Amino acid sequence: MMKFALVLCALVVAPVDSAPALVWSSFKELGNVHNSAVIDAASVISSALKGHVDEENTSATSLESVIFVVGRNDDGSEAFTDLAASGNLPEVSKKYNDACTIYHNVNKVTSTKTIAEAARGAVPSLPRGAIVEASLDEFHQKLSSLHEDFPEKHVNSKGARKRSRNLSNARVLVVKVSPKDAEKLDDAVSKAVDSVKSVILTAIRSTGEVIHERKMVASRKLEQMQTEAVNRGRRRLEDAEFDDGYQEDEDMTGVYYVNMTPNILAGLLFTLFFTLIAITGISCLNMIQGQDVYVKKLPAIGREA
Repeated sequence: MMKFALVLCALVVAPVDSAPALVWSSFKELGNVHNSAVIDAASVISSALKGHVDEENTSATSLESVIFVVGRNDDGSEAFTDLAASGNLPEVSKKYNDACTIYHNVNKVTSTKTIAEAARGAVPSLPRGAIVEASLDEFHQKLSSLHEDFPEKHVNSKGARKRSRNLSNARVLVVKVSPKDAEKLDDAVSKAVDSVKSVILTAIRSTGEVIHERKMVASRKLEQMQTEAVNRGRRRLEDAEFDDGYQEDEDMTGVYYVNMTPNILAGLLFTLFFTLIAITGISCLNMIQGQDVYVKKLPAIGREA
């Protein structure tokens, strides 16, 4: 139990929280394989599903893989590590040594929807209905249906019947679990490991880590734009004459190219000001009234009226 908690808490001291993942496989190797490198969720799911899901038998309906995804805490932090550290997953800790791979830093675990899409991409030959997002109760319903003595549940509503058909045809379940249901999660994972070919237990990444990753992506994109600008031979303003210390053949890293310079802004403001003055002057000229009647002979002086 202590080893299980310490391993999952190893990255708490890192600059950002991480999303660990445990993978159990029916074809497991001896001992645990720890992977501390940054890896995408799609790669983890692909390695866990391939070889376990029968891609050739598209009409199969047996449950072959389950992916448990723990939701975030109320403060937005990653919850799986906290549950393991507090000892709320005793059954999972007992099966920790049976896990074939332990990933310590899994990216792009943002929702059950993204996990389901990654699973569909990992096994594209499966029909879309074979991978279903489900709740813990639906997981137990599907797991119980694998036994012959499980009584079929009759439902009346059309939506319930459709959902029941989807669960009966599901071969991969993506189950989202609230961190408040730690006891139910512990029991479900334990049963899944004993009954299903491959099981993945992971958690949605913390809000802080997602924000940090977005900043890193924006930084890389900006750096790429600067590199492309230099490679395209973008030049500086002609009147700058490199008075600020840069030479034409020097590294331009850190030099930003903008769409609006002071000269362009001044030109736009002058054009706007000139247009307003011209419109005002023309409007005033149109207000001057002249004669309405023109005659060839003017009236005598004093008799203009």
